[in-house]
Amino acid sequence: MSQGDSNPAAIPHAAEDIQGDDRWMSQVIVVWVGTNNHENTAEEVAGGIEAIVQLINTRQPQAKIIVL
Repeated sequence: MSQGDSNPAAIPHAAEDIQGDDRWMSQVIVVWVGTNNHENTAEEVAGGIEAIVQLINTRQPQAKIIVL
């Protein structure tokens, strides 16, 4: 992989509920982010984490979110 390429394994994809029976509706989602953001300010990291949590809440409103 060259420097400009992104790692497809690192790109999140939400599982689609194709059957419509809520099998893929998580009860708990654990998020571990921000540990590699050495060059960002605390405010930037916190803002990014907040944006991630808001997106998860939008897509998985039934889930509890644990941020590590």
